[in-house]
Amino acid sequence: MAVTQAPDAARRDVVIDAVRALSLLVVVMWHWVFTTITWRPDGPHASNPIGVTRGLWLLTWLLQVMPLFFFAGGYAHSLSWERSGGGWAWVRKRLLSLAAPASALIVAGLAGWQVARTVAPEAQWVTRGIVLVLSPLWFLAVYALLVVYMPLWRWLHDRMLEVAVVIMVGLAVVVDVMRFTYRWPGVELLNLVVVWAVAHQLGFFYPRLAAAPKRFAWCLALGGGFALFGLTNMKLYPRSMVGVPGEEISNMAPPTLAIAALTALQIGVLMLNRERIQGWACRGWGARVVGLASRNAMPIFLWHAPGFAVAYGLWRLAGLPGQDPRIDCRLVDVAAPLVGAPDRPDVHPGVNGREAHRPRAGPRGLQPHLIRRAAGRGAPGPPRGRRGPAPPTSPVGRPQPAGRSPRARGRPASVRTPSPP
Repeated sequence: MAVTQAPDAARRDVVIDAVRALSLLVVVMWHWVFTTITWRPDGPHASNPIGVTRGLWLLTWLLQVMPLFFFAGGYAHSLSWERSGGGWAWVRKRLLSLAAPASALIVAGLAGWQVARTVAPEAQWVTRGIVLVLSPLWFLAVYALLVVYMPLWRWLHDRMLEVAVVIMVGLAVVVDVMRFTYRWPGVELLNLVVVWAVAHQLGFFYPRLAAAPKRFAWCLALGGGFALFGLTNMKLYPRSMVGVPGEEISNMAPPTLAIAALTALQIGVLMLNRERIQGWACRGWGARVVGLASRNAMPIFLWHAPGFAVAYGLWRLAGLPGQDPRIDCRLVDVAAPLVGAPDRPDVHPGVNGREAHRPRAGPRGLQPHLIRRAAGRGAPGPPRGRRGPAPPTSPVGRPQPAGRSPRARGRPASVRTPSPP
């Protein structure tokens, strides 16, 4: 078994780096593997299969890793605050480190929106697509708020210690009561800061949790698990820790008290397995993964959504399995002008009243068979196989040879009379 050691205030902690690396990997894989795109009048919307797959909600108790992100961020902020002396100079420096990469993503998104609207002004769905690409910025916005209020968090920690965490959990309870019982409009937005501040504040206690006996970790894991079980089975909070299409309430948008319970559960499980994680992250390929993710955490997090959008568009335009003409035609609207298409494809009604696109002569840059795959699926056409009128059928629906009937073979035709109602 790996030898464990308490975090040193003078250097980074390898377990915290491993938590960040693994959480980042989970976020990217979740968005790339479990995201399903649905098309509505205003454009593409991200969905997931949790609502239609029985029992998949339980997986979100493990894979909803945002509490661990904020927990690791709380420890990193506390360590950096103590090293530099804190103050508003620390806040300004941290905000600048977040603003630079976020600005690059925003500029790229706006540039893509402008290009798409220029080459295909009728493609109204582009705006919604850019919103999806920029969706990771919600995390940075909340993270920046926690940075801004860092002087308050440190003041509470220095004077109240564990009581500060209890007060924050109590505030999350009050917000949910005002939201669900008294129906105060907009009050749920307060939990965007309060609930994530619970995980962030618990990060200040990471060195003490690492040095404490295992029973403290068991208390967190069991307490959080039982609380989560109770909250999600009282017919108020959903069982899934991510948004599910069709459900009126989401535990994530904005976060509810169930996320606070999930935070305790995940931190307890983390502390129970700290020695195993430390041993994995200190040698072999584990150390390489942690080092790579630590050096590139921000670019990977911000650009995995644009990467998914590019991969999704290429998949559709290439005519690979799982095509939907309602989506493919809209992609061709933008892609064809970019590769030099002389005209926009004609529009004609498709099956079930949907629109499908029938391309004219394909441009050299976008091969005609790719356009047909992306745009022509679902278009009506002549039936394949047998031509001419269908053969006569018997009253019970069996095909008969041409020119012959049941009477011609010497047997009376059976007539099926409807049964009385």
